[in-house]
Amino acid sequence: MEEMKVSCALTNRFISELLKEKIDSLGEEIKYLSYWQNADIVIVDDEFLLNNLPEIQKLIEEEKILVLLDYELSEDDIAVFLKLFPIKGVIYKDMDPKLLKKLFYAVKAGEVWIKRSIFHYILKDDLAVRNFSMKELKIIHFLLKGYTNKEIAKELGLTEQSIKYYINHLLKKVKCENRTQLIIKFLKFQKLIQALINQGELVECLNA
Repeated sequence: MEEMKVSCALTNRFISELLKEKIDSLGEEIKYLSYWQNADIVIVDDEFLLNNLPEIQKLIEEEKILVLLDYELSEDDIAVFLKLFPIKGVIYKDMDPKLLKKLFYAVKAGEVWIKRSIFHYILKDDLAVRNFSMKELKIIHFLLKGYTNKEIAKELGLTEQSIKYYINHLLKKVKCENRTQLIIKFLKFQKLIQALINQGELVECLNA
């Protein structure tokens, strides 16, 4: 049987060690590598995905198989990551080693190993996030943090009237009646919006 090489690109070293021990117990045909550059399958977590976009791009270009580690993520979070990145499987907390082994073989064979309930979340998500500018992203970010129009205006160097105009435009864009509905709409994208602002990215990819 062909040897399968698995590695981790995680922000938490303790969890990486735990996964290494579990993978080492799966048999000689599955080998754990310390560096993902030579691996077939790379396990990633949410923090790594959001804060290391250049590295993720390298993984994608090198056609590595990405598997997401779900360590207390919500189904909404997982659905967002599946939209943004070519993730082929999701490893769940305390996953049985036998099931983990099946997952590795499945994704290596080109299959997708994801709960049906996650696909349900993706299909039911009707949030139309199209062509958001960086300024709009920042306004959404501050709204999610509970800032007033005056506080947002100060942060962005704009007038309160300008902020009011932008918020009214956003309300129409995502078909919300008030800012409370707007905040609820974007709550599940909070971490993603923050990371995209940090990276200077746009969110056009949310519609992919």
